[in-house]
Amino acid sequence: NGIANYRIKKFIKQNRISAIYYNAITVDAGFLAAKELNLKIIWHIREYLEDGLNRKLMFGERSMNRLKAADKIIAVSEGIKNEYEMRLGVNNIITVYDGISIDKLSNNNFKKINNDVIKFVIIGRISSEKNQLETIQVINHLYKTGYNNIHLNLVGPLENKEYVAKIKDYINIHKLTNRVTLCGPIYDQNKIWKFGDVTIIPSKKESYGRTAIESIAHGKFIIGADTGGIGELIRYTGVGLTYKSGNWSDLENKMKNFMDNYDKYMCSFFKVQTKNN
Repeated sequence: NGIANYRIKKFIKQNRISAIYYNAITVDAGFLAAKELNLKIIWHIREYLEDGLNRKLMFGERSMNRLKAADKIIAVSEGIKNEYEMRLGVNNIITVYDGISIDKLSNNNFKKINNDVIKFVIIGRISSEKNQLETIQVINHLYKTGYNNIHLNLVGPLENKEYVAKIKDYINIHKLTNRVTLCGPIYDQNKIWKFGDVTIIPSKKESYGRTAIESIAHGKFIIGADTGGIGELIRYTGVGLTYKSGNWSDLENKMKNFMDNYDKYMCSFFKVQTKNN
């Protein structure tokens, strides 16, 4: 509104600000003030709103027009870049991958998986966008077909109550209480990775895939859906396996392939990891 715009302009002038940087596309406060004062506008796009977060821009077309008017747009992956180049019809988007601090990460030396129980883990909020149920269906089928040494841990906030209830119903109906555990949120990074030998990333459309980067840094093999930033990351780093998103049979085949050829995959994984480091 007019009062907010006046105050923002006053703040900009007092602090001699020459550019405005937006860290998400869901925020555009100060846009009019920036335009009136002829400031540079930089927008950082980190998300697939509809497919990744099940959200829409509050002001729809107005928000998209403001995004289009940015002097420079930064995307966290090539997938995000391509998506918004197409939607906005612009050519001023660059890709800058997010970095993570690895100085506090646990020792990532090779540790042979305990064949008594192979632990798969999915990390992230429990929601339909993260698509955890797909992997639970695979665990059920693998267990029923003779893979008795597997367990799946879901680490993350139980965000979508309806989806969580759906998961719990599936677990109870198929008698998987000893095979699948909802661990809830765990905030200690080093503790998280004790819940899994292999990270599964089944998200319908992940913009960047921070979990994949952290998994690799912790010496964990990854199996991820081939959409968005996850497929891009696995192709770029040369580690992990991708499966066709939404095709749990393909995910099952990749998980079986990994378990049946563990030594080969982990030897290759650590060769690439050491090279990238």
